[in-house]
Amino acid sequence: MDSTISSLPINFALLNQTINRYISIVLLFFGIIGNILNILVFTRKIFRNNICVTYFLASTIFDFLALVVGLIPRSLNGFNIDPSQNSAILCKLKFFITYFAGYTAAWFIGFACVERYLTSSTDVNTRRLITMKRARLSMIFVILFGFLAFGEQFYCIDINQNLFGASQSCYQLRLNIQCQIADSLMQFLFEILAPTLMMIVFGSLTLRNVRRKHRRINIIQTANRPPSVATSSNGVPILIPQQPINNTIGQNKQPLPKEVSRVAQKREAQLILILFIQIAAFIIASFPLGVYKLYSVATIYETKSILRVSIENTLFNLFIIFILTVNLPSFRERVHMNKATIVTTFKEFIIHQRLKFSLFLVPLYLYGLIIADDTIFSKSFLLEFIIIHLFFYGGVNALNDYYDRDEEGPIGGLENPPPIHGDSLFYLAWLWKLIGLFLSIKCLSLNFVIVYFIAMLLSVCYSHPSIRLKSSPLGSLVLVGSLQGFGTFCFGAKNTESSLKFYTGSFVAILIAIGFYPLTQVYQIEQDRRQGDTTLAMYLGVKGTFQFSCMCLLISGIVNSLLIGYYYHSWESVIIFFGSLLLIYFIKLWENKFERQTVLENFQSLHRLMGIYSVGIYAFCLAHLLNIL
Repeated sequence: MDSTISSLPINFALLNQTINRYISIVLLFFGIIGNILNILVFTRKIFRNNICVTYFLASTIFDFLALVVGLIPRSLNGFNIDPSQNSAILCKLKFFITYFAGYTAAWFIGFACVERYLTSSTDVNTRRLITMKRARLSMIFVILFGFLAFGEQFYCIDINQNLFGASQSCYQLRLNIQCQIADSLMQFLFEILAPTLMMIVFGSLTLRNVRRKHRRINIIQTANRPPSVATSSNGVPILIPQQPINNTIGQNKQPLPKEVSRVAQKREAQLILILFIQIAAFIIASFPLGVYKLYSVATIYETKSILRVSIENTLFNLFIIFILTVNLPSFRERVHMNKATIVTTFKEFIIHQRLKFSLFLVPLYLYGLIIADDTIFSKSFLLEFIIIHLFFYGGVNALNDYYDRDEEGPIGGLENPPPIHGDSLFYLAWLWKLIGLFLSIKCLSLNFVIVYFIAMLLSVCYSHPSIRLKSSPLGSLVLVGSLQGFGTFCFGAKNTESSLKFYTGSFVAILIAIGFYPLTQVYQIEQDRRQGDTTLAMYLGVKGTFQFSCMCLLISGIVNSLLIGYYYHSWESVIIFFGSLLLIYFIKLWENKFERQTVLENFQSLHRLMGIYSVGIYAFCLAHLLNIL
């Protein structure tokens, strides 16, 4: 038997590991983004009293839960670090939550089919059967019944089942056939079969109601045609009037607002289209697993070869991944009615990331690589660069903009900040930072993850209303020095040991960060004053701000030139020293014309200054890392 397997060109263990490791990550990435977008759309005020959208929202929330709980452990299992394989409690919870969330999401779509059927009916009494109260009661019933249906998993699921032929440690009890039958049938009957039948039956009835409505509309339009013209026997034209149509509604006989009616009808039609797309996706994705569950129950008493078991386990793994795609929202169709809103939200989110401003911090990261004697040719460099400057600082900048809500004049990195509507920017900013954290955990070292996590928590303190260190000159100075200076430096120097070289380099990075920080505030003092903030630039004043910045940047240049000259080359030390003097010269030029310039002109002067500085530091760091100097 073993020789048979070894002679096969397919390594089933490696195949399963590859599926879990890579496909799960892709599904998880798009699933999280899509479900969050759906939640943002379905929670809009315009849909607050729409029962069908309420079902969609509830289904999306449980889809999100099923994706996270179902795919994260599976992805970790691909790297052999899944904690649920060794903990009985985590194992049981993983199975229960995944099954329960998938079952609940499917039933909510089924109830949405019922709602569409009742709403599309031409009978007034039938339409009155559906109310928001009954919809909520139906959701509560589904949730309570789910606890009863899948509660058996706290007994029938356990670890170490791979010792008895299971595909993984966390699985059904292999020595308890009754448990295997019960668990398989519960999932097939209540998560797959019953919701599918409900969707098909009420989806068909809804389609029948829609066709009846269309026929009625065609009849009404025919009755509303202009008067026909006939000709009498003597050639005189005769007008034949048509039966008038009652275009009034309500007790006061007010005319029907046609535009509102068209919009409502269009939205109802789109909801039905969304529903049919969801039904088709559910049936297609759940069919393979449903067949497999029936097959596993039908063949449970058969003695199977190792080859057959390996094939079945691989198919089961694929079918589980496939059914989890049901929880991936078809958000392109779902948000079609709000396409412009979603596109605008994403555009504004990208703008609020202020990626140009994030790139000004790249030299501090490269400087950390220099101090750590690291290289830019490592596999992790590009990933680290993207995580830090796209996901981390992009999310931090967007979250700060959400709390500050600056819509007047230029701010750091933005000449004309777009207005902020609702809470979409808040959720997208946190999602962006969490994606960076997830990528760090999956692909990078523990030191990098620790620095990222601490920096992510500290970043909230800057603009959050309950803390808002931005309004504290000293607090903001300490935070910026710790986060942008020391934190960004540590991202690059994460692999170096604590030494005089490391601490001196971090001191230089902190001085650079706090040296530029008040310069980013000096041109918007009046705007900060109107918002009630006491920033560092306001505390120092215009003249004090320029003096403080020049002092910090000059000291950083001197210390850095000594550090580089001692550990590396003397000519690099000379370049750094004279480069620092040139930077001070440009700052003084700006100071001399600051009072004569407008806010916009000062904003442009700052960005020219930071651009010149960044290009110079980029060139120096890359030349050093490439061993050109």
